[in-house]
Amino acid sequence: MTPSLPHNDVKVIHVDSRGWIWLITADRGLCLFDPSTERFYPLQISGYSAILEDAWQNIWVNDPAGRWMVISIPDLAGTDRDLEAIHTSFVIRPASEVFRGLPPDGLNLNILLSKKYGVSWIMGDTLVSYALNYREGTARFRWARPVRHAEAMKHFRHAPVLEDTLRKVIWLFDLDQIEMLNPQTGQSHRTIRLPRSVVQEFISPAMIDRQGRLYAPGVIQHFYQVDPDRERITLLRKSGIEAFSTYWKMLCSSPYEDHNGNIWFPTSGYGLYQYRSRVERFQYLGDQHIGPSSPPLYALTGNKIVKNDITRTEILDLNTRKLTEVWKADSYHLTNNIRIERFSCLSGDGQIWQLFHQKEKMFWYECDTLGRTIRQLSWPFSFGRLIQYRPFATSDKKTWLVNCAEVPNLLKDLPHLTLYQRQSANGPWTPHVFDRHPQGFLFGKLQVWMESADHAIWLGMSDGGLFRFEPQSKRWTHFLHLENNPRSLTGNRILSLAKDPHQPDRYLWVGTYSGLNRLNLENGDCDHFTTREGLPDNVIYGILCDDHDNFWLSTNQGLCIFSPSGKCLRTFVQEDGLQHNEFNKGAYVRMPDGRMVFGGVGGLTWFDPEDFYQSAGPSPVVINGLRIINRRVEFSRAPNTDSTLFRLERPVEYLQEITLDHTQRMITFEFACLDLTHPAKNRFRYRLVGFDRDWVDAGDLHEATYTNLSPRHYTFTVQGRNADQVWNLDAATIRLNILPPWWATWWFRTLAIGALISLIYSAVRYRIKEKEKRHLLRNRISKDLHDEIGSTLSSIAIFSAVAKKKIRENDQVAVDMLDRIGDSSTQVMESINDIVWAIKSDNDRMEHVIRRMRAYISEHQDIHTCVIDLTHDQEIIHLEMNMVQRRNVYMVFKEAVNNALKYAQSKHISIHIKALGRQIQMRIQDDGVGFDTGHSSQKKLSLGGNGLENMRIRAREVGGQLEIHSISGEGTTVVYTWEISGKNNMEF
Repeated sequence: MTPSLPHNDVKVIHVDSRGWIWLITADRGLCLFDPSTERFYPLQISGYSAILEDAWQNIWVNDPAGRWMVISIPDLAGTDRDLEAIHTSFVIRPASEVFRGLPPDGLNLNILLSKKYGVSWIMGDTLVSYALNYREGTARFRWARPVRHAEAMKHFRHAPVLEDTLRKVIWLFDLDQIEMLNPQTGQSHRTIRLPRSVVQEFISPAMIDRQGRLYAPGVIQHFYQVDPDRERITLLRKSGIEAFSTYWKMLCSSPYEDHNGNIWFPTSGYGLYQYRSRVERFQYLGDQHIGPSSPPLYALTGNKIVKNDITRTEILDLNTRKLTEVWKADSYHLTNNIRIERFSCLSGDGQIWQLFHQKEKMFWYECDTLGRTIRQLSWPFSFGRLIQYRPFATSDKKTWLVNCAEVPNLLKDLPHLTLYQRQSANGPWTPHVFDRHPQGFLFGKLQVWMESADHAIWLGMSDGGLFRFEPQSKRWTHFLHLENNPRSLTGNRILSLAKDPHQPDRYLWVGTYSGLNRLNLENGDCDHFTTREGLPDNVIYGILCDDHDNFWLSTNQGLCIFSPSGKCLRTFVQEDGLQHNEFNKGAYVRMPDGRMVFGGVGGLTWFDPEDFYQSAGPSPVVINGLRIINRRVEFSRAPNTDSTLFRLERPVEYLQEITLDHTQRMITFEFACLDLTHPAKNRFRYRLVGFDRDWVDAGDLHEATYTNLSPRHYTFTVQGRNADQVWNLDAATIRLNILPPWWATWWFRTLAIGALISLIYSAVRYRIKEKEKRHLLRNRISKDLHDEIGSTLSSIAIFSAVAKKKIRENDQVAVDMLDRIGDSSTQVMESINDIVWAIKSDNDRMEHVIRRMRAYISEHQDIHTCVIDLTHDQEIIHLEMNMVQRRNVYMVFKEAVNNALKYAQSKHISIHIKALGRQIQMRIQDDGVGFDTGHSSQKKLSLGGNGLENMRIRAREVGGQLEIHSISGEGTTVVYTWEISGKNNMEF
């Protein structure tokens, strides 16, 4: 294996169905190139001159002895290791050994190797065909047919037969004819005769393109294209191959058709000739006599046209590009240095009429298409040089002359516009005068005439607008541009006329210097089409209609396809193959076979409109370059290549995926459309999936740059449109992976999330455990207070009761002290009991608070004769309060009830607890003696030493509000309001 060619002189190139490229070099023989790895594999086989491929991807080569050898390659497994092994493990044997049954020496150099129909070649004077059985390795004789010029075709450089996969036939070139053969039977279905002029230069067939057109080189400087469907033979342009003197200096191998339909003709020593089929659909002939003043062109049978200039008339054969001179001034002893006004037309009999005048003499001749003068016609008029006559012949073979006065002010007694009619060649002229015109109106010259379907004659003048003459009624109609009528013609300078392809009885198309008009024949109104509607130019020199009912318009800015619906379909300019962008007035004609001819500044241009309706396929689009941070990334075969930025292991075109570091987030993709017909017209659109929401229109820009891309997976997609405006929807794509930094990788994020979850879990567990500890502590304190202090104080109370009983009779002081000890002990026990109840976590719900309030009420109702009512809203029993909040609420309740019982002498106490939105309100109202709340000397009401001020302190401690309303003799009302707060927000 070697990275370079074994020799620089490459004789033959062949691309097989795998995409491998086979080359035959001058001295080193056969070589294989793999584009995916860009490696050459020399096979060390020399002397071969041709390469073919069969249906099983076997490669056939022709050795120096004239034998065909077969290179058999095993099936690919798809890996690089298998690929390298295959390149060096080929097997080569003669074709007669690979396929038993082939004549050992029968195959000559020029064979047709078909992937479907086997192999065909000329053996002696017979064309023979064999079918190949690839599984069994046998060849079976199929058919044979005689060849008339087998001996003469021995000098053919290529096989005289070509396979036509489009029509599923094979073509046999037999010098003076081409035959369509059935590949199964060899029977001839069709024969195309070749003109003698072509046969003299015809060498051999070279190839057949995807459109089914055949190509063959001529002896000297010529290539021929044969279109079997139209039976047309076209001589391709000589530009680019004028240096070739003989055939042997030209072709060294078969031509090649690329994916865009371009034909490449390799040569020996003279470079590579490209025939751009899509550009060179326009054929042209440069002629210095075809200039701005070209008169009308006329079509003859046999694909010939009549063209004129001031001094001569010529006939051009479009097939051979040969010019035949019909008339020149010298033939009639006329001097060229004197002005000659000359006009010509085709007579009703198909002859050419020559009409000219010099000074005061008028001449009129009738000539045949070979340039011979048939006779001189009599000229009955004597108006001289001041009058111009334009002849034409209508479909009924009648001759007409149009006469216009150049200077009407000098000819006041003469009609300004007269149409003369003659029924026969020697008959009288009948004038038809149009005299309804304003004084001094200039008609100008006759620019174009046309006969409509109703045999009316239309005349377009250079200054006088458009005229219609009806021969039956002798009626004239005049159409003009009127400033005050927006539906009139766009101008009075008429250049071209055409019938409407859909409604010829209703519409007429008129080309002017000021745009295109669609004239409504029923009311005379015009629809206007100018550059505002998409036309390339407002000067419409010529209008021709094709078989698809579209118009071809010649202008000063190229050739335009225009739909009768009013839409400009496409414009062709010099870059598309035209000889020049500027065309000329009067120089346009459609040939009988459908081809169109237009005259312009650069000469005559002709083409077949059907060539432009063939569906053009899309062109491949490739991503052919990468730049990272504005530095080009190159492909390198060596793994240890010094590259500080990036290295590609294979060419960009073969990459499916690329991975970059997070520091390489600026990337530029370079791409190309493989259409070299007109690269400036290629257009692109691209999209980075994962970044762009929609396609980005790049126009003709060949690259796309993205910066600061986030680490993730992307897919870059690009589509291209070729010069035929066909988008390739099978886009070129490459996957782009930008790796994140280590702190943004999935594993780091996973660890971070895991650590965070663990931390949160630990914090929650810690809080739960701490809460459990607080609950246990509260419960233990409650138990200890109850067990230790409570029991001790109970003992004190018991002992004080016993002591009191013993000394009641003897010592009153001791009795009083013991009474106070008992009362204090009882109060201490109640306080401790309240503290124990407040600490215990099981009593956090409002339900337990209300239950304790009821217990306190029941204890005191037995002692006092007061009625106490406690009511509450049902929805508050499930609310929770913390220890501080519960204790203070209960103590406010207890102190208010205790004051009402002991000091207010109340008979009835009403307690109601209700919810007010996010607040709870406790209202305690009694009917006691009351007191003056504003008197400074008011006696303090207390319970256990706590007065009203102590109640307010307790209310403020939990963020509540305490209101006391009392009037002497009317009772007291205590209103305590506090916020509903979550239990968890009020923990110690």
